[in-house]
Amino acid sequence: MKEKNETSKLRILFISQHYAPEPFPAETLCRGLAMDHEVHVLTGVPNYPEGEIYPGYEHGEKRKELLDDIPVERVFTVPRRKSLLFRVLNYYSFALSSCLHAMRMNGEYDCVLVYQSSPVMMAYAGILYAWKHGIPLILYCADLWPLSLKAGGIPEHSLIWKHYRNVSARVYRSAHRILITSEGFRQYLRDEFGIPEERIRLVPQCGGNEEIHPAVHETMNLLYAGNIGMAQNTGMIADCAEEVQRLGISDHGRKICFQIVGSGSCASQLEQRKKASGLADMHLYGRISGKDLVPFLEHADAGIVTLSSDNEIADVIPAKYQTCLSAGLPMLANDGTAAAHLMSIQKTGIRASGLSDCLLWYLNEDRKRMAETCRRVCQSTYSLSKMTGAVTEELRSALEEI
Repeated sequence: MKEKNETSKLRILFISQHYAPEPFPAETLCRGLAMDHEVHVLTGVPNYPEGEIYPGYEHGEKRKELLDDIPVERVFTVPRRKSLLFRVLNYYSFALSSCLHAMRMNGEYDCVLVYQSSPVMMAYAGILYAWKHGIPLILYCADLWPLSLKAGGIPEHSLIWKHYRNVSARVYRSAHRILITSEGFRQYLRDEFGIPEERIRLVPQCGGNEEIHPAVHETMNLLYAGNIGMAQNTGMIADCAEEVQRLGISDHGRKICFQIVGSGSCASQLEQRKKASGLADMHLYGRISGKDLVPFLEHADAGIVTLSSDNEIADVIPAKYQTCLSAGLPMLANDGTAAAHLMSIQKTGIRASGLSDCLLWYLNEDRKRMAETCRRVCQSTYSLSKMTGAVTEELRSALEEI
């Protein structure tokens, strides 16, 4: 048994295929843990979401670097590019490279923390290292597999689905703890893979830690920030923008603008909708850094949280939910998702079958009260210190069991 008291620093091997400068919340958790512990990051070469290696990281550059005083090591990764073939190569190149690297690493860490998004195979190196050195593996599950494959149109009866169902089972069953970001994950892990209830803990993602100063602006700005893919159901934003334009809806005379920040497989479809319908007040800004998002948050009146509601993907609580809370932005969300349900309970926004209905309702709400509720909920439930404290507690608990 590895004994650690409640004040000693933990030596944590943090594994995530995606990390800064990629726009991924893994970095926030890592920085929070590094305030009190020694953290070493094992990750891939940054290329998400555009699929091209970031400038300055080509040809093996910056394979080792310090980011916010955290040592980061990057292993060979084939960039995603724009095809299915390259996405598969991207997934497996990191899985293989990270495993080979983990086998060469010495046993200087107390535990392994894998920030598991897509693909689930990114956990392979953590499983291997934990097994080799007899230390606990903790999985922070931000994306359920193989359910995420549904967003890509992979049917459950297919051989691909069955293969990744077996892969996912091995990964989830290898973890000493699975920290889930949404309560909806619990039943799936328990029923589908037989994960014991005592090995599953709810640890929500935290809100942003940038200081937000709301600004006065002439237009009403509705902000969507995040990935623009099939699972995000962002076509609803164009639907709402078309109805606002057709009916001449305004915010007591203020023009209503839709600001879309991010990129993804469906971004081009939104661009086409904008051109075809002449949506002059729907603006697409592409991918930006977390710091560059701050002015958008400061000038926004409300956040948009859309997600497909026709399968289990609806159980995901996207990181933009906590980002909106931290900025004091009430949210407009389509019904039938875990985020919309949670928002209704916490009274932090409006949910309806369509965004147009949400908007019409929101125009007559006490927005100041809702904004204050958002900030209060973020501070009490989704602070960085609360998240890192919960993760640390689970790391120490797992260590006591080894």
